[in-house]
Amino acid sequence: MDKADLLDEIRLEVGDLIDKHRKDLPLMFQKVCHHIQSRVEDYQGIAVYLTEYPEFIRRHESGSIGLPRVQKFGEGPLSITAVRGGLYRERNLNRILICIPLYLGQNIYGIFVVESNPLSQIHDEDITLFTEVCSSFENRMIAYYQPDAEEPDFFDDDLV
Repeated sequence: MDKADLLDEIRLEVGDLIDKHRKDLPLMFQKVCHHIQSRVEDYQGIAVYLTEYPEFIRRHESGSIGLPRVQKFGEGPLSITAVRGGLYRERNLNRILICIPLYLGQNIYGIFVVESNPLSQIHDEDITLFTEVCSSFENRMIAYYQPDAEEPDFFDDDLV
């Protein structure tokens, strides 16, 4: 199976996991991290760091992450990601690091981190998967923290 097909499969499976665990954010984060990391051998580790003032704390992970478990605001790639407000990518002799912020409204809730072997290839298709996962996380977080907010009904008969 080529990588594009594998990533498409993962997309569907992650969507199912997010729907299945939508009422339990910690379990949702953990299941998704584990599932993605176990399906793609190039991904050495996947984690979700949550912002807990004044630091980022790794709360959910699968595989091996080289970043410290706790990183103070203003230090390292997690803070660079937060300041930039978008994807951060770093490549060196030891690893490829991808960091994507997770927003809850206008505030950064956490950072989604993927570490990969420096010899592996992280392509645009991988980045697209990561950003789609982050977008799904953000949508679930909004529904979780604002349960009274009405989710759009895309099959509303009045709109047809």
